[in-house]
Amino acid sequence: MKKIFAITLGCAKTRVDTEYLLGMLENENIFPVNNPSDADLLLVNTCSFIESARVESIDTILELLELKQSNQTMCITGCLPSRYGNELKQEFGDVEIITGCGDLDKISEFFIKGSGFAVTTNDSWIPDFFIPRKSSLNRYCGYLKIAEGCDRKCSYCAIPGIRGPQKSLKTDLIISEANHLVQSGLKDINIIAQDTTSWGSDTGENLFSLLSELDKISGEHIFRLLYLYPDPKIMKIAEFIDTSEHFAPYLDIPVQHISDNVLKKMSRGYRGEYAWKMFDTLRKKYPHIYLRTTIMTGHPGESLEDFNLLKKFIRKISFDHLGVFAYSPEEGTRAYPMSHTSVRSALARKKSLMELQKTISRENLLRFRDTTLKILVEEYDEENMIFTGRHSGQAPETDGIIYLSDGDYKEGTFVDVKITDTDNYDLVGVM
Repeated sequence: MKKIFAITLGCAKTRVDTEYLLGMLENENIFPVNNPSDADLLLVNTCSFIESARVESIDTILELLELKQSNQTMCITGCLPSRYGNELKQEFGDVEIITGCGDLDKISEFFIKGSGFAVTTNDSWIPDFFIPRKSSLNRYCGYLKIAEGCDRKCSYCAIPGIRGPQKSLKTDLIISEANHLVQSGLKDINIIAQDTTSWGSDTGENLFSLLSELDKISGEHIFRLLYLYPDPKIMKIAEFIDTSEHFAPYLDIPVQHISDNVLKKMSRGYRGEYAWKMFDTLRKKYPHIYLRTTIMTGHPGESLEDFNLLKKFIRKISFDHLGVFAYSPEEGTRAYPMSHTSVRSALARKKSLMELQKTISRENLLRFRDTTLKILVEEYDEENMIFTGRHSGQAPETDGIIYLSDGDYKEGTFVDVKITDTDNYDLVGVM
C-alpha cells in the first residue's frame, strides 16, 4: 500500500479534481494521509488564475520541496503546469511528475514509473466513468462539478487558455455522482462549472432536464447553483428553483461590472442595462432568493464615473453576498496590452466596495432577528467551543455562517434555530 499527501490550491473546481484523483488512486491502493512525512507521493494541485494565485502556488511548491525526502516522489499538477509547464520543468528539477489540467489521469501511471511530464495545453480533463470520491470540504458539504473549461471570450480571463473549451459531463454520470454524494452523507451539494449556465451546450443536452433529474434524488439534502453566467436562462432557473424540492433559493451570478464602457472592454457580451434589469426583476419577483455576485475593479478603461455607477448598482440591488477582485493583468489575454489603472487604485476601489457591502450585509441580516431558520449543523468549533452551521442562503467558503448556542446539536442534521443576534456577515442562533 502506497500513500499520498495532497495540497489543493485555488477554486472549488480544482478541489473536485483532487478528489477525482484521490478516488482513482485508491483503486491503485494509494491512500491519502495528512502528514507529508508519511507519504510516498507529494502532490500540489495548483492555481494560476491571477498573479497572487501563482505566487501562492510557487511558495507552496517550495515549502513542500523543503520537506521532501529522498525516497519520496513529488508531483505538480493543475493550472500552473498548463500555463507554464516547460518553465516549471526547468526550474524544479527535483520534481519528478508534472501534469496539466488535461492530464490528471496520467499521474498514477507516472507514479508507478517514477517520473513523467504531460502538459496538454488549452485542455481540461473530465471523467467519462464513475469515480467514487469523498468530499474534502467536510463530511456534510461538497461540490458537484458538471463541466470544465469555458467558451466565453472575456478579455481579462486566462481560464479558456488554461482549461480550454467547455466540456460537459454526461447526465447519467452527474446523476450517479450526485446519488453517491447523497448516500455518503452530504447534505449540502454545490453545483459548479466554469460556466454553469452553459452546461450541455457542447453535447446537446438540456440544463433544465438535468436540474429536474437532480431534484428527483430522494433524501434530506439541498443543491445550490454557483457560477451562473448572466444570460436569458437565469429567469427560467429562478422559476425552477422556486418550485423545486431540493434546490436552495440561491443564485450566484458573477456580473463583473455594470458600466457599458467597461463591459465592452471586458467582452462580457451584454449591456449594463440588461444585467441591472435582470437583478432588479429577480429582487422583485423572487424576494426570497438569495443573490450573490462577483465584481472586478480596475479593469482597463474603468473610469471614476464607471466605478461610481458600480457602487450605485450594488446599493440598489443590495446583494446578500458580494465578492470583489482587483484586476490582474494576465499574459495571453486580450486585456493584457491595454493600459489600466494602477494596482493601488484597483485595490482601493476593491476596499471601497467591500466596505459598502459590509454595511449592506449588516443591514440585510437585521431582518433575520427573532425569526426561525432551518440550518445544517456542520461542525463543532473546538477553539471557541461552539457549533456552527449554515442556512440555504449561505454557500460554503464564501458566505457567512451561523454560530449555534444553547442546544444539543448533532453534526450533519437540519434543525430549526431562532436567530438571536447578527453581525456584519454572520448570525447567532439558538435551538
